[in-house]
Amino acid sequence: VDQSLLLMGFSYAEYSKLLEADPENQLFATMECEELIQTVLDSFEKHWKNCDQDVYIAAVVLNPVHKTAPFAKISQLNLAGIFALICKLWTRFFGSSPPHELFMELQDYLGNKGTYMNFAAWVENLLTINFNQQEHPDPLAMYEGMQYGGGEKTPLQRVAFWLFAICANSVSCECLFSMFGLTLTHLHSQLCSEVMTSLAEL
Repeated sequence: VDQSLLLMGFSYAEYSKLLEADPENQLFATMECEELIQTVLDSFEKHWKNCDQDVYIAAVVLNPVHKTAPFAKISQLNLAGIFALICKLWTRFFGSSPPHELFMELQDYLGNKGTYMNFAAWVENLLTINFNQQEHPDPLAMYEGMQYGGGEKTPLQRVAFWLFAICANSVSCECLFSMFGLTLTHLHSQLCSEVMTSLAEL
């Protein structure tokens, strides 16, 4: 989810730069090209308006690699604004009021202090390992380093694990449904769930 927002933001910024390109550049000087670029920007804005913005923003903030760095310094994304956002998501995910510990933990997380005093060094170490192994950084693996022997997750970690479990689109689910539709026919109506899962994983 977080990568989707970062990619969307990067693409929007790059297309916006094209509208400000050197007018002598014939590639971008034509009216048709300007209209095309504006259409792409309008599409970004339309999809952003219709998506669940709270989930996307919170996913970036709770990614230890980024936190609030990609965002502009606006009032909605100061400590109070982020706390309100996380509390809203807590209520949506768990159906209860957020615990008081969530506020203290969020302060420590954003400020690299308290429980998260050594978190930045841990994240940097994992990023180096991921780079050397040519793997994509996993935010959940970073949070696992803050747990005590696989113990219970803290309030902020619970929100993070819920956020990063969200699928940004339904393509993978639709492919799975299509595969099952071809497999579970009237001639194979007695296949158990274990066999179906094994076939899908193949």
